[in-house]
Amino acid sequence: MLSTNWAVGQPGHTAEHNAISKRLLDMPTVMDYGAKGDGATDDTLAIQTALDAAVNGKSLRMPPRVYCIASTLYPRDYLRWEGVRAETDLTGSTLKWVGEQGVPMVWLRGTHGVIIDGVNLNGANTPNLTGYRIDSNNAPTSSRNTIRNFSARHFGNAAKNIQGEAIHLGDRLITEPQTQYQSDGIILDNFHIADAHTGIYVDSNNVDFTTFHHFAMYYIKYGIYFSRAGYIDTSHGTFGVVQGGSFIHVEGSHGVLRFCQIQGEQGDGNFLTVSNAVTTSVPILLESSTIDLPIDIQANRRFISIGNRYNADLILSGSDTHVISMYDDFTGSFAIKPNGQNSKVIQLDPLQIVVSEYADNAAALAGGLKVGQAYRTGDLLKVVH
Repeated sequence: MLSTNWAVGQPGHTAEHNAISKRLLDMPTVMDYGAKGDGATDDTLAIQTALDAAVNGKSLRMPPRVYCIASTLYPRDYLRWEGVRAETDLTGSTLKWVGEQGVPMVWLRGTHGVIIDGVNLNGANTPNLTGYRIDSNNAPTSSRNTIRNFSARHFGNAAKNIQGEAIHLGDRLITEPQTQYQSDGIILDNFHIADAHTGIYVDSNNVDFTTFHHFAMYYIKYGIYFSRAGYIDTSHGTFGVVQGGSFIHVEGSHGVLRFCQIQGEQGDGNFLTVSNAVTTSVPILLESSTIDLPIDIQANRRFISIGNRYNADLILSGSDTHVISMYDDFTGSFAIKPNGQNSKVIQLDPLQIVVSEYADNAAALAGGLKVGQAYRTGDLLKVVH
C-alpha cells in the first residue's frame, strides 16, 4: 500500500512512483477506442468496444468526463473498470443516458468477477430506466461482482411518480423457462443515490450473501425495495427525504435481512415497512440505528430490534407479530404500539432487575424500591450498597 506521507521525489519511493505511473499509463482508456466524453457525442459503441477488449482480468480506465450512451453496455468477465467518483453530475467519470426508456444502462448479465470502481450514472429522469442491473451467478465468492465508489442520480422521479431504479438485483432466464442467473455475493460499497424513484430493487430469492455498505440515499420514494430476497446485510447507511414511500420496503419472501447503523429522517413515509404480503417468518434485524420516521410491521412475523434510538413509533399493525426489543431507547412519547390482534412485544434489558419479596432484597425494599418494579442494575446497587 502507498504510504500516507508519500510525496513525489521522496527518497525510497522512486520505484513505487514509477510502478504506479507505468500501470496508469499502460492501462487502456475508453478514449483509445474513440470515446469523446464531451457530453454530446454518443459514445456507446466506443465504450462497448473497449469493454469487449478488456477481458481475462484486464483493466479499463475512463477519464473524468461525461460520456453519453444510448443503449445498454455489457461488461465482460473479470473486468476492472476504473473511473473517478464525483458528487455532481458534470464531474467525475459519468455515463449519461440519451436513449429510450425501459432498459438498463449497464447490465452484468451472467457476468463474473467484475469490479466497477468510480463509474457514475445519470439516468436523465428517463421513465423505467435502470442504472446498474446485475443478473449473475457469483459462486464461488472469488468470482463475485463489486460496484463501489459511485453516484447514481435521476432514475425516475419520486415526486412525479415516474418509475426508475438506480440498481436492480435479480435473476433472469437464460433461455426461458430454463436456467436462471443468480445475484449471490454482490458487494455495493461507498455509493450515493439521489433523485430517484427507487434506489435498490431486489427481485430474486437467489440474491444471497449480498452487502450494501457505506451509502447515502436522498429524495426517493423507496430506498431499498425487497420484492424477493435471500440473505442481505446492510450497514452504515443514511436515508433522507422519503417521498410517499419507505426508506426500506419489504414486500415478498426473504431470508434474514440485517440493517446495522442506519439513519433515516425527513419526509412523507416510513423508515421501514414490512408489507402484509410477506408470508415468510424469517426475522428482520435492526441494530444500532437512529429512526426518525415510523416503522410499520403489517405482516405476521418476527422483528428483532437491538440498541436503536426511536424518535418515531414502531407500529405492529399485523396480527400475531412478535417483536423482541433489547436496549432500545424510545424518546418523548414514541413507543411500540402492538395494534394487531395477538401481537406481542418482548422487551429485554439485562441491565434491569425486578425487585421481589425475597429476603435477599430486604435492603432494596428498605431503601424505598417497590416490589415488582424494574430498576436498572446501577440504581439498585446504589440503594443496596
